[in-house]
Amino acid sequence: MTARSGQQVFLLVSNNAERGTSEQYASMHLFDEIFGPGAADHTIIAFTHIAELNRQEMTIEEFLESAQDGPADPLNKLLNRFYQRYFGDE
Repeated sequence: MTARSGQQVFLLVSNNAERGTSEQYASMHLFDEIFGPGAADHTIIAFTHIAELNRQEMTIEEFLESAQDGPADPLNKLLNRFYQRYFGDE
């Protein structure tokens, strides 16, 4: 079995120290314009600077749960669009 030609996965990198900046949300609208809304089906979010969370004795899951607006927080809405596919890296 071989992979189809074209993009297979989009990797969206986000600095977790900068939760939900307007630039990040603007880039997501641009992402949709360029690749279309179906690209969300093939996107994974990589959160960087996880070591900073570890120093605060917080996991990435706790960080996401602590969002100001809970499930209505734009970052959590974004994660829901990507079916909660994410990972953290130092």
